[in-house]
Amino acid sequence: MMYPHATILSPITISPATTLQDWCTRNGARWAEVDAPLDISIPAQSPYSVATNYRTTASSFASIPGGHWVPGWDYALAPDGTALTDSGYMGIAATFNFLPHAYFGPAHLVAHYAPAETIHIDEEALLVSGPPDNNIGHWMIDFLTRLQGRALCPSRKLKIVVPDNLGRKFHDMLALFGISADDTIRCTKGKRYSFRMLHVYQPGRSMPPHPKHVAFLRQGFRGAAKVQPNQGKRIFLSRAGVGKRMIANADEFTTVLRDEGFQSVDMATLSIARQKELFADAAVIIGTMGTDLLALYLAPLTCTVIGIIDDPAQDPLIRQTCAHFGMPFQYLLSRTTGASTEARHIRDVDFIVDCAELRRRLREIAARA
Repeated sequence: MMYPHATILSPITISPATTLQDWCTRNGARWAEVDAPLDISIPAQSPYSVATNYRTTASSFASIPGGHWVPGWDYALAPDGTALTDSGYMGIAATFNFLPHAYFGPAHLVAHYAPAETIHIDEEALLVSGPPDNNIGHWMIDFLTRLQGRALCPSRKLKIVVPDNLGRKFHDMLALFGISADDTIRCTKGKRYSFRMLHVYQPGRSMPPHPKHVAFLRQGFRGAAKVQPNQGKRIFLSRAGVGKRMIANADEFTTVLRDEGFQSVDMATLSIARQKELFADAAVIIGTMGTDLLALYLAPLTCTVIGIIDDPAQDPLIRQTCAHFGMPFQYLLSRTTGASTEARHIRDVDFIVDCAELRRRLREIAARA
């Protein structure tokens, strides 16, 4: 009744639930706050941006002797079956139809998927997990950031725990951070796994981002690249493959792109190697607000990022990330025309772009180059 679109429900168990810190403290296991909350103040980066102030959440590191994990469910389990409520990338009160659970806070209990078969892995491992819907944007900002936990683990033979259904792009991204196939333990949905030692690095909320995590991702994706922008390199992120957050006045918009020397690309069709090559010397990137704009991690710091949106308050990520890099950023405010054809989220709307304003902005950018 609660999850009519759920793909998996049974078998289910009801487990006690508590925080990483609480379980570790009670059981003499390692837990430490890695980064305290940080107050961030970002001024408007241009006349086309807005100022923002926010407070990051703390990050922590825990080591669970005999810790368990159920692939597809982004929460670690203690060996006594206790669900560790803050080990996932979302608070445990949130859930998905992909693999739902039901959390009852007053009693500190959670009903969750619990496969009968447990496979023991005699390894020291870091839980990286993966997004339940294979969302590559969340993979970048919520899961790859967990790799920072490697520096806090004493073992040189540390393995990285991921689900076995991750696609090629996910593993290509892991490779950018020095993780080979031999470094991973790939776990199958439908089974439960236990480990000699399961480490959990909890980076905290990713939207808005912590500057430490932003710098970590930037280093992994771009490294020490010194490529300068090609001032003629202008890229539009089309989202044609996903069919949402599209441009409603497409004919007029396409004319502007052609006149202003843009190439349109669909990120979903590009390998990670091709993305790195394409954006390495980009001068301008434009797209509707969403995952595709994370291409900014691959671009030079002087590349101008333009986000098409109706309300800047709905952006918890892109302008903040650009600000931490000192990367030029602008909003192109645009009217919405209702839900996209392939909408899956309340923010999946199509836009009518002010093409005259876009032309003016692009020429202003070119004059400054």
